[in-house]
Amino acid sequence: MAQASDHLGKALEHAGMAVASGKDGQAEAITEHAEKALEHAKAAEKEAKGEEKEHLDVAIEHLELGIKESKEGNADSATQHINEGIKHLEAAAKAEHGGGMDHEQHGSGSSSGGGYGH
Repeated sequence: MAQASDHLGKALEHAGMAVASGKDGQAEAITEHAEKALEHAKAAEKEAKGEEKEHLDVAIEHLELGIKESKEGNADSATQHINEGIKHLEAAAKAEHGGGMDHEQHGSGSSSGGGYGH
């Protein structure tokens, strides 16, 4: 049985390929890779606990939104969601290995600015 870290690695690999496809404007390829990343993220999430699980939950949400956008032909928006998903997959991987010393708090994922300072 594969460990969560194996699935995290595969999720990051496929999410990276989805982003590369997005930079080329290939919405269909984004969907294909993002769905594989989502499959691995969900498998890792089943074995995760605590902070790792929280980051995986958010990553899954962004991957799902990225897939939805790519199926609608919105490569740029899909790529943005998948990039957010990658940030949380990386944070989950750090949490799994006892990292988190430079833990970054990500907001709601909104890029609207909202008038709050960084």
